[in-house]
Amino acid sequence: MIKPVSTTRRCGFTLIELLVVISIVGILIAILLPALAKARTTAKATICANQLRQVALSQNLYLMDNDEKFQDFRQTGGSSKTVWREFLYRYANGGHAKQDDKIGNTGIWHCPESFHHKGSNEWANLCQYGGNAILNGYSTWKSRYRYLGNIGLPSKTMLCIDASTYHGWHTTNEYTSDSGLLGWIQWRHNNTAQMAFIDGHVQNNRFTENAIPEIRYFMQPQMPLDY
Repeated sequence: MIKPVSTTRRCGFTLIELLVVISIVGILIAILLPALAKARTTAKATICANQLRQVALSQNLYLMDNDEKFQDFRQTGGSSKTVWREFLYRYANGGHAKQDDKIGNTGIWHCPESFHHKGSNEWANLCQYGGNAILNGYSTWKSRYRYLGNIGLPSKTMLCIDASTYHGWHTTNEYTSDSGLLGWIQWRHNNTAQMAFIDGHVQNNRFTENAIPEIRYFMQPQMPLDY
């Protein structure tokens, strides 16, 4: 006896099948989210490093135009103050952090892993990289080098580094040379910091108890030269 073929087809999912699909999607999300977060963090660190390379290039272009003499890391006169990065704006095609007491396009001066801290006064700024003031002094401190030719090891002499804006006050992240300022370096890239050197290269260093001897050395002006 020939049985008739049923033309009825089951549509949709059963509850169990739907729960299985939801579980699989949840597992995939749990696997992918950390990887995506890590990729995002790596991308931000790469952007930061590229920006510091532009800062280092701008610094070297400035040196070429000024007989290899470093700019003052902070100038004062009357009611105005000029800090190290402002000498580099014309070379850095990345906007400015502060100009005419107005917050403008931060360009290469803003680390993508950090936040803007806007101060409540005219000195508010958005620069998130600190310069090595020992290169040409800050305030009453004596500079160590002043000229590029006085630096024995440009590849080990820090130019600038990830630093804090400290609630917008410009005077707290324009220099990183006092022995008490080590804590103001920002290890914001998964407990590491990007730093640019005089020779133009950028490297990523992880925070350790000794905080990288070469960097600590160039941050403490009272320490003697050892080369």
